Amino acid sequence: MSVSSRLIAVAVLVACPALALAQGTAAPAGSTQAASAPAGPDAGAATPQNITAGSARVLIPDGTSLVDNNGDGTDQWFVAAIDTGKSYVLDVLQSDNDKSANAISAGLFESDGTTAWSGYHGVCGPAALDSLAPSLQGSSDSGSSGDGVRCNIMYYTSVTPPTHLAFIKVTATFSGNFHIRLRENTWYSRYTVNGYNYYVPISNSTAGTVSGWAMYYGAAGSADGTPDFQETFTLTPFAATQLVHSAGSISPATGTLRVLTYDGTDVVVQSLAFNPAINQYLTFTPVRLNNLGNSW
Repeated sequence: MSVSSRLIAVAVLVACPALALAQGTAAPAGSTQAASAPAGPDAGAATPQNITAGSARVLIPDGTSLVDNNGDGTDQWFVAAIDTGKSYVLDVLQSDNDKSANAISAGLFESDGTTAWSGYHGVCGPAALDSLAPSLQGSSDSGSSGDGVRCNIMYYTSVTPPTHLAFIKVTATFSGNFHIRLRENTWYSRYTVNGYNYYVPISNSTAGTVSGWAMYYGAAGSADGTPDFQETFTLTPFAATQLVHSAGSISPATGTLRVLTYDGTDVVVQSLAFNPAINQYLTFTPVRLNNLGNSW
């Protein structure tokens, strides 16, 4: 190093000792600040201790997967915001050593951790539900034992506020990691009966019975989730149906459609309208929101 370079380095150390420390350089003699190595990205991160409802981890209902470990308690708690007029699927999976016996379960509660969840529908863990596509089971076709647990979740409409918290308790009889995710499985589309007949084909792509609601909201929407019109459907395994509405049969005549599944996992939804006077079809494309698919 040249003389000029050494002079520049000394000047930096004198003028900016904190910069030298941040780069791992030893503190100048007489400094009261101890030198330390740069902190890693996880420095100071706390290990989750979500063993009560009061310390529950937040679960985002968009399909995001979290990893947790039951080594800090038999029960692990999570909390999620459930919107009215929507349906959700909760999956909890222990894929490492749970093939021969289902060693994990889940339940839905209010904030006190003891009162059963007050939503319209909150069913967890029937073997038939766990084994519906995409199946969580790897032991038998009947789903009598396997690798995880699934819950169907749906809250009431006509409630204020329109969002309600669900506290999820996961109980495991093994020591190790598990994955948990909550995804919305509501379908959204447009509808019109303003001179058009309106059709909603719905197909069940699973080997189990699926039940749900079709809810119709006018352009003004609804602050408490109450639809302007609603109807139910139930589909046996691999069955299909078509909801049909003639022109003028729904008021308001135009708006948005939501298709919810509260018993089962998923359905396939289409949406179209036909005006016989002008022989014109309108095809709408149903979409899903807050659903990252089946990736873990």
